[in-house]
Amino acid sequence: MDKHKTTCSFYQDGIAAHCDCGWNPDFRPLNPTLRVRLADQYGRPAIHPVNQQAKWLAEIAGTKTLTPHAVKLARQMGFTVEYVQPALPEDLA
Repeated sequence: MDKHKTTCSFYQDGIAAHCDCGWNPDFRPLNPTLRVRLADQYGRPAIHPVNQQAKWLAEIAGTKTLTPHAVKLARQMGFTVEYVQPALPEDLA
């Protein structure tokens, strides 16, 4: 961003705008989708992270699985939650 401040004429008074140099102030490199898998773990429901973003959220929470509360907070932060089903074994498909 500092390079953009010095090379782009669209950065004025600390306010950035879209410009021809390709810089986008709204760019978000993080995928806002959490992919999770529901499972039964010792008779209790468990939410297992599938993609990297969901795994990072579980790591931040200090757990290996996500809690319903963590998923609710993630939704409030703007994440979408995608539930995936495990693939069937080939002999059953």
